[in-house]
Amino acid sequence: MRERKGWIDYARVCAVFCVVLCHATESFYGAVVRGEARIDTGLWMLENTLFTVGRLGVPLFLAITGALLLGRELEPGKFYRKSLFPLVGTTEIWIVLNYVFVCVFQDVEFSLADLVCEMLFLRTLELSHMWYMPMIIGLYLALPFLSMAVRGAKGPGAFRLPYLAGVAAFLVIPTVNVFLAEAVPGGTPLKLKLDFDLLGGVYVLYLLGGYFIAQGVLEKIKGKYLLLAGGGCFLLNTAAQYYLYANEFYKSNRLLWYSSACIFVMGLSLFEGIRRMAGMPGRRAVRLIEDAARCSFGIYLLHKPILVLTLKCLPVENWGEPAGIFVLLAAGLGISLLFLLPFVRRWKRAGRVLFLIKSKTPLQATGHQT
Repeated sequence: MRERKGWIDYARVCAVFCVVLCHATESFYGAVVRGEARIDTGLWMLENTLFTVGRLGVPLFLAITGALLLGRELEPGKFYRKSLFPLVGTTEIWIVLNYVFVCVFQDVEFSLADLVCEMLFLRTLELSHMWYMPMIIGLYLALPFLSMAVRGAKGPGAFRLPYLAGVAAFLVIPTVNVFLAEAVPGGTPLKLKLDFDLLGGVYVLYLLGGYFIAQGVLEKIKGKYLLLAGGGCFLLNTAAQYYLYANEFYKSNRLLWYSSACIFVMGLSLFEGIRRMAGMPGRRAVRLIEDAARCSFGIYLLHKPILVLTLKCLPVENWGEPAGIFVLLAAGLGISLLFLLPFVRRWKRAGRVLFLIKSKTPLQATGHQT
């Protein structure tokens, strides 16, 4: 049995908290990002800060997956049977459930053809958080082969050149293009002529980054420099976003997406920070974190419908943005956890099928699963 990496549970809990915070804030801040609403500077700073912090959830989930899987021997057939196929099955169940949900609660007209297209991943899924599922399924298809490459290399240093090339192609250039496409008069977006599609896109950079961090590549960096990197990128990203907002440039929100170089640095800096600090609490706190971590994927699946219902049932808009965000965050986390408890403690087979809740083991298998 492998030694359990307890700090991964802290990263999972932090990741799902960030995801729910992101979507709770988006219920108000989304209209601002799209240019449909203007708010005062103080409120903009609050919402932008919460939304940016919330964006770090997906980088954490991807880094966890890389940290746990890329150094292991993954035989494709066995890995697909035990990890990929259950993930696909759970995704299909939630595609159907979410489609029925939006038909009932968001007045979407039922169309069997649309539902089938969603199940075949030929159509955008109805609830926004479900974009993650086709992406992670695609990464799972590639993980056994990426793991072979990682294990066959002579340490993380062997990936230095392709990794830096990927950072340039999928992070630096897209970040610069946010301004060249709109904020610079006559600016022409950059397009790299080299084809890096086989690198797997920006999400593989987060996987590899998580693996490198688990291998200790950042251990020699002092904590104050790690904090400076993450905090500096937050300030830089916030200043850039405010410039776009103040000048009413709304064509691109890519500074808030995972192709933003600042989001990338903040996400991996946070992951390394959690790795360093997670061993501090005592035994009881570790057990509580472990139980919450096992529910993290279920919370991810459940929280968005809960936010939709909360907005329909409560006059959240009348309570002001800060209070509304707090209520949505508490509802998304609290109601999800209460709903999942019976599946953790009693209906374990249903929990595995519906939410990929695994029994307690010394090592959880994947980053996004519980």
